[in-house]
Amino acid sequence: MPWRDLLSLAQRTQLLALPATLPEFDDFYTLTPTDREFVAARRTATHRLGIAVQLCFLRHLGRAWIPKEAVSKEILRYIASQIEIEVTANNFEAYADRDETRREHPGDLLVELGLRTMGGSDYRWPKDTGLGRRKLRLLGVSP
Repeated sequence: MPWRDLLSLAQRTQLLALPATLPEFDDFYTLTPTDREFVAARRTATHRLGIAVQLCFLRHLGRAWIPKEAVSKEILRYIASQIEIEVTANNFEAYADRDETRREHPGDLLVELGLRTMGGSDYRWPKDTGLGRRKLRLLGVSP
């Protein structure tokens, strides 16, 4: 069966777009008191801002922030105001400089949010679907 996109390019762009207005910031990037406690445990303002951005991205977009991805100053200021730090020229850009930070913080966030990475068992077809391999092939699905 040929590949078919579920969303058009315009729909995908709209779905994955970062918020641009204050009401959207309020809806998607407001930190809870528990979130602020978690963020406050970081040593530096750079790490606090970075992990707060990662947390917001995981909750809103369902994915981690990528170091090459630009985040608007408005979003950074909105998040920083909640954790009582000031956005400076370098404090967010320097966040992902250390390889260890890029590896450790997403792991810390997964634990904090009660999430886990996908493993081999997540790719197995459930046996209780009632669909055998032959029926799945007839439907155009590769088990």
